[in-house]
Amino acid sequence: MGNFFKSLFSASPKDTEEEEKENNQKNFDVFKYDGVRAQQMGQIAYAIKCYEQALLIEEDYETLGFLASALTQSHELEKALDATGRMVVLEPQNLMGRTMRINLLLLLDRPADALSECNDILSFAPDNYLAYFLKGKAGKLTGSPVEALSDLTHCLELKDDFADAYLLRSEVLLSQELADKALADVEKVLSITPEEEAAFLLKGKIFHSIEQPEKAEANYRQVLDLNPFNRDATLLVGELLVDQGRLEEALELYNDAVDINPDFIQAYLRRAEVHDLKGNASEASEDRQKAKELAEKAHGADEQSEPLNVNELYKGGIY
Repeated sequence: MGNFFKSLFSASPKDTEEEEKENNQKNFDVFKYDGVRAQQMGQIAYAIKCYEQALLIEEDYETLGFLASALTQSHELEKALDATGRMVVLEPQNLMGRTMRINLLLLLDRPADALSECNDILSFAPDNYLAYFLKGKAGKLTGSPVEALSDLTHCLELKDDFADAYLLRSEVLLSQELADKALADVEKVLSITPEEEAAFLLKGKIFHSIEQPEKAEANYRQVLDLNPFNRDATLLVGELLVDQGRLEEALELYNDAVDINPDFIQAYLRRAEVHDLKGNASEASEDRQKAKELAEKAHGADEQSEPLNVNELYKGGIY
């Protein structure tokens, strides 16, 4: 009996510290992997709470990445950016956190900061093709097409099967009215990914820019064959049909569009324009009213929201 009490009350501080460490590790794992499961099930708010509790126990790189991902899903981009900043502090040369951070900066419309982060990567990884791609993306957003083209070309020299880089370079080339070169790049994309919707959409825009509407329409319709729900392709086909005076076809297109996408605000507005051209004032008014109701619902229509001007929804067209 004496030996029992002796062992019970004589635990060393080292043993206590080890037990506390083990308990902390168990709690960390529970919070971390509960968060992973919750995120996989779409329970994003709960996942964020789990990750935050885990990080109170241990500042862990992978968990910060999970947290940044979940915060991005919940549109809390500034908080997600903060999480990636903590990742960079923990592991400055780990590219996962760096690239997550750059993509968030681009989403937050901070391309100059994204460029700086890209240059940081290239300072220790000069042949990182992804850094050049993201530099090209940032350069496009800052209105620096020459620099963007240079970075994207460098990216493709390092990785010649990078479809996204060809697609982005094609967009920049088109913005510079270099249609032939833009078309060559988009054809390269389609040779790598034959059913890439964005490539067919861009190919249509290229043909539209050089006044070949038949080829433009064929490519837009190819997008709709691949994905009838593609809204950009629907609007671009409709624009071509109206320009060519094919109003009945345009009306049929928009009828189909709102049938499969009942919340497609722009389709109602475009259909209203077609009704106007056909002299159907009552139908045009109904479509504009429907678009207004959908827009107000999406906007939230609360007292603190700024007044919504439905007429501004398509100001400037689709290009």
